[in-house]
Amino acid sequence: MLLKWFYLAVAILPILGIAYHYETGMPKASQKQVFLFSSIAIANYSYAMGCFANTMEGVIIANQLYNFGSIIANFFMIMVVSELCGIKVNRWVQRLIFAYCVVIIFFVSTCNNFTLYYSEIGYGLYHGVTYMAKKYGPLHILLLILVFGSNLYFVAAAMFAVYKNYKISVRTAILIIIMFTITTISYAFTRILHIPIDILPFTNVINMGLLIYIFRRSNMYDMTANVLNIYEKKSGYGCISFDKNKRYMGCNDFALKLYPSLKTVAIDSIIPKSDHRLNNEIVSWLNKWINGSTSEFIAEYDGITAICSMQTITAGKRNIGYLIELHDATNQKKYINLLKNYSKELEGQVEHKNEKLLEMQDSIITGIASLVESRDNSTGNHIRRTSEEVKIFVKKIRAHEEFAGYSESFYSNVAKAATLHDLGKIAVDDKVLRKPGIFDDADYEQMKKHCKEGAKIVAEVLKDVEDEEFKTTAINIAHYHHERWDGTGYPSQLKEKEIPVEARIMALADVFDALVSKRCYKEAYSFDEAFKIIEENLGTHFDPVLGRIFMECRPELETLYSVNALAE
Repeated sequence: MLLKWFYLAVAILPILGIAYHYETGMPKASQKQVFLFSSIAIANYSYAMGCFANTMEGVIIANQLYNFGSIIANFFMIMVVSELCGIKVNRWVQRLIFAYCVVIIFFVSTCNNFTLYYSEIGYGLYHGVTYMAKKYGPLHILLLILVFGSNLYFVAAAMFAVYKNYKISVRTAILIIIMFTITTISYAFTRILHIPIDILPFTNVINMGLLIYIFRRSNMYDMTANVLNIYEKKSGYGCISFDKNKRYMGCNDFALKLYPSLKTVAIDSIIPKSDHRLNNEIVSWLNKWINGSTSEFIAEYDGITAICSMQTITAGKRNIGYLIELHDATNQKKYINLLKNYSKELEGQVEHKNEKLLEMQDSIITGIASLVESRDNSTGNHIRRTSEEVKIFVKKIRAHEEFAGYSESFYSNVAKAATLHDLGKIAVDDKVLRKPGIFDDADYEQMKKHCKEGAKIVAEVLKDVEDEEFKTTAINIAHYHHERWDGTGYPSQLKEKEIPVEARIMALADVFDALVSKRCYKEAYSFDEAFKIIEENLGTHFDPVLGRIFMECRPELETLYSVNALAE
């Protein structure tokens, strides 16, 4: 007896869902969403009334209204999902689908006069629930085509939208696929097992809850689009938006000029840690704003200067995200430069002393690295050669658009930190380090420790250095330059972009020098042989993109290794 009260509950829930949809800061719900939810409410309420009916006429009317609501809901679901997925449905196609739905509704409405849709009808009780007992006629296949055809379309539309990188997140696409998979299974379940009552009202409530969540997420994207449209015609204005969890929501063209690597960031995702510039600037500023800072900041890239400020995006009293506004200040740069020069004047004497200290620090670092190398019989000027290799390599990397997001200071730090990549060898026993032949397994395990030890030593040596970016770069190079792209390296078995880019750069220079240099246990490979080995190991040992750029460095590397360029 309780079952019919459950049906009454799921009849009321869609009505509450409509109220919630408006009361939670979404007054601009589209007409399609309103019609969809209203149709679901009509369908569920009609089915609930049928559960309480005690006459044949009451059961038939309830069934007709239930089918009316369900079929209309199916039509608006097609429209809503298409809208969510960024797919524009031709108006004539919409009319054709609607006409098809009207035809089905006509045959359902005349089921007590004709036997084309239902060949037989009656009613009965199932656990206290009144249901319409029916046998399906030949035209009932029209409904099956609508239900299963539309569900197949929903799944395909979500997958297509993600593939085409339309403004739909992977999370939303997965929810759409799950939602209509559940609906299809539920519909098939009742038919295959010949259950006399319909469980679709329950799945309607589940789907409505998921839709409300999806609409809340898509509202963020619509909000971003609205903001961008308002300022679209304003020259020299940019904006970047994030949700309250700091997931990237979108930006305009001016913002892309300042931060071109945003093109590679997926909608509704966290800024990847591998993008140093976005993390050091955008994410850092975002964190400061969240923690209470209200100051503006300056962004510069490729001759463009912008003054940036942040705003909190709210819906009612709720914080739903953050907006970074970028105002072109390139023409006013001279005034910004005046401010910078004023600051430089105040710090002039201190800066001069700091330069001397940094020069002394660099000399000490190079001296320590050379001291470690002097203990290693096998390498012979390896540090000097690899450092020069890295300088050539990063110069070539700068010219490639896929690495445009990295700052000049990053490239400078990589070249400077290359001298420290083998500093951990100071912790390796002399018996192993100075062994005149090939290492056995035990020796190799000892030698592998130099990466972790190197990271510790570099961190200790640089602990008083104020340049945090340089310290991080140097530690990463020492720690991870023996990791492999396929995850089989050491010490941490990192793979692909888990490996810091500075370590991936160092790995290529380090291995190349080992190949073309004579060691106590092998002769030097020719340049042809060395580059062939590098090429064969792209995608396994080395980053395939960086590896191809390294191959472009051959003329400069041949000059570097010529007799007159670098004497041993």
